[in-house]
Order: sequence, then C-alpha cells, then structure tokens
Amino acid sequence: LCPTFSISKTDGRTTVQPGETLTYVVNVQNTGNAAGSNVVLSDTLPSGVTFVSASDGGTVNAGVVTWTIASIAAGQTVQRTVTVTVNGTVSNGTVLTNTAAIGAAQGSDTTTVQILQKFADLSIVKSGPVQVIRGGNVLYTLSATNAGPDTATNVAMADQIPAGLTF
Repeated sequence: LCPTFSISKTDGRTTVQPGETLTYVVNVQNTGNAAGSNVVLSDTLPSGVTFVSASDGGTVNAGVVTWTIASIAAGQTVQRTVTVTVNGTVSNGTVLTNTAAIGAAQGSDTTTVQILQKFADLSIVKSGPVQVIRGGNVLYTLSATNAGPDTATNVAMADQIPAGLTF
C-alpha cells in the first residue's frame, strides 16, 4: 500500500500584462490506496514574477514555494494557491511556465505575457485667412484632437510657414 499523487494546476489565464496579478491554483490528488503523510509540495515560480502570497502556510525561498501537507488520505484532493505579480519589465511574448511537483509527479501551467499596444487617434486642423494684405500680420490656429481610446503623451506639433511669409 502506498500513496500516489497527481497534480494539476492553472491560473485560469492564457495571457497576462506586466503589472497584473496571477493566482496559481494547485490541486494534488492522492490516487493511491494509502494515505500520504508529511507530503512536500513545491512550486517553482517562473522568472519575471514577484511572489505575493501563498495559502496554507506556504513559504518561499529562492523562487520556490513549499508546503508540507500533514496528511492526504487515499482518494483525497487538496488545493493550494500561490499569488504572484508579473514584473513590469517582462517582454511581450514571454511565456511564464509555472511547475508544481511532489517527487516525480508534476503539474504545469503556461501563461504568455501580452503587452497591449496603446493607441491614440490624433488629428490636427489648421485654420487661417484665405487672403492676406501684403505687409500685414497673419494668424494661423492649429488645433489638435485625440479621439482615443488612449492618452497621447509626448506629442510634438510642427507647422511649416508658407512661402512668402516670415516668422
């Protein structure tokens, strides 16, 4: 008689953005015919994340979260969670692979970092007189509009002075 374990895990996500939080849910089932005692479950965090918390007394050391589960009866399933934040410096397309293990039994989850591009829809309208008097002043007005959906930052606007005019 001996315990045998299977592990499944998910964060319920396929993509994530930098700065967002992921909560990995780890399910451990004893598929054997005897109870397991002092079962050590380890969860290796992917690079590019920062540990936030772990359920049920899980501790983190060098990027590995560890739980010691006092007993898992035959047929019983226990659940543990670990929460991380995706670092702001993680590149678009990075695949975060998180793996939990008890001995040789492993369960993995992959999530791809997806940096959503921000878009601003800028337009400029220039207005001014149709005719001018030689030697007179001319006033042009430039109006910029952002139809969104995102805020435009560090916008520079330039206008070329028409031939025959001086600034």
